[in-house]
Amino acid sequence: MIVNLAHQKSEARMSLPSVTLKAGQIACCPDCKQPQSDLIEDYLSFTRSTTTDSCESCHIGLRIVRLSSGDFEVQARHTRAEILELRRPLG
Repeated sequence: MIVNLAHQKSEARMSLPSVTLKAGQIACCPDCKQPQSDLIEDYLSFTRSTTTDSCESCHIGLRIVRLSSGDFEVQARHTRAEILELRRPLG
């Protein structure tokens, strides 16, 4: 059986966890669901519509996007498997 690993990886990337929030809500991690220390709108300035950060609890990479006025999305930048692979000791 031939398995297309590139296709599997792209499917996994498309299914990364995300959460949609409204202005005034505390940002939260889409993976571990833990609240962060700031309001979602505090991550972005008026001139920026996207930024990156990491979860204060599980340290997964986050991408924060302003969708429209008052709507934001927090997206995981990696799958849990990718994070574990990156943390695996070499050698």
